[in-house]
Amino acid sequence: MDVKKSMYQSEHEKYNEKHYPGTRQICIDCGDPTERCEDDAIYIDNYGPLCIDCYNRIIEEEGGQL
Repeated sequence: MDVKKSMYQSEHEKYNEKHYPGTRQICIDCGDPTERCEDDAIYIDNYGPLCIDCYNRIIEEEGGQL
């Protein structure tokens, strides 16, 4: 198992530059970065993580009902 140590934000940025998408969370629907992390990730019925645009689109398609 590959265990990572805690990193400062500047270390995360350097890591992500070399290992894109690195620790960035990618939207399962569109493939773009979600601009979120695990703690505030958006899921709909275990489907995700989602970016806010895809979340809003899915909610709209469902008529605001989940």
